[in-house]
Amino acid sequence: MPIYEYMGRNTSGEVIKGISESDNELAAASMLRSKGIFPITIKEKEQSKDLKNIIKSLAYKVKLKDLSAYCRQFSSIINAGIPIVKTLEILEKQSINPILAKSTKKINEDIKKGLTLGNAFRNNSDVFPEMFINMVEAGEISGSLNTTLDRLAVHYEKENTLINKVKSAITYPIILSITAVAVVIFLTTTVLPTFLSFFESYGAVLPIPTRLLLNIIDFIGRYWLLILALVLTLIFMFFRIRSTEKGRLALEYLKLNLPLLGGTLKKITLSRFARTLSTMLSSGIPLLDAIDSVNYVIESEMLKNECEKIMENVQKGTGISEVIRLGAYFPPFFVEMVAVGEETGKLDDMLNKVADYYDEEVKFTFDRLTNIIEPVIIVVMACVVGFIIISIILPMFEMLHFVG
Repeated sequence: MPIYEYMGRNTSGEVIKGISESDNELAAASMLRSKGIFPITIKEKEQSKDLKNIIKSLAYKVKLKDLSAYCRQFSSIINAGIPIVKTLEILEKQSINPILAKSTKKINEDIKKGLTLGNAFRNNSDVFPEMFINMVEAGEISGSLNTTLDRLAVHYEKENTLINKVKSAITYPIILSITAVAVVIFLTTTVLPTFLSFFESYGAVLPIPTRLLLNIIDFIGRYWLLILALVLTLIFMFFRIRSTEKGRLALEYLKLNLPLLGGTLKKITLSRFARTLSTMLSSGIPLLDAIDSVNYVIESEMLKNECEKIMENVQKGTGISEVIRLGAYFPPFFVEMVAVGEETGKLDDMLNKVADYYDEEVKFTFDRLTNIIEPVIIVVMACVVGFIIISIILPMFEMLHFVG
């Protein structure tokens, strides 16, 4: 039976936090109300996954570009005035992604049984994100499903663009690093031993750089099992720390304080938060429900804690800008833009502008970092390879001197 974390208020107005074991969120909410606790947020507690569940979650992962195309197709077919059952049949046939096609078939079967579109999608929550389901439900209720799907398509397109920017920025440095490691391994395991056996047969005295390189290779050869065990232990400790809330907070603090990268990583998180919240608000989803749904999208523990503070204070009638102004997580630019959005009644529009601004900042920073990192990696690679080559060439000069 799943375990749910909740935050709510009792009859005295005090904020109560805790965990509850129930069949689903509705059952958990009902049980809390029977105890005199009125829930504000209820979400399933993250539990450690076994290998089977991890493989399943990876197998059902749908790419953002596929979700975007799915939303575009869905909206276009509905716009043509085609009934929902027929729309889903067309979507099933048109969908390139087999996971989406299979889920669409299940959704269509549920609708034929009398379920609403939102509930049918919720039955496939292992494929469709929480935000997608909530927005489909809101669009279905408000009668603006096609507009909602268009907004979702734009949202996933921009999310995909941001992720691709990050990937493209780190791809070339990774390739260079792998090439450097491959060259070093080839030189130390194939070329160097051949020359050394030749030098030793002539009784040549090896210079210091060569002996230093040999000692390093000998150390790795003798203690490779110990080194491997140490690496595996560090990886295990990392995942162990990451499995707890305090550990995730500590790792996030370290990540955000990395030189050169820390600020950019935070901008990526803020961009995703702003764009997701903007998309949901523009589709008519109430503020509290939208912020609660954002918790399922973001991975930042710090931001999740901020979301809980926002929800708690908004319940009391406080504006978002007033809440985030008191904390240290949101930068002044973000706070002021939210304040303007609240004052003008265009919070969704302002959040979208914030997301666009941070996306441009991230693109500029990664372009600049790539231009810096590439030559640095090349210089480091040249130094390492150069050291190995010098370690091979120096004994040759020594031998020529010896022969002379």
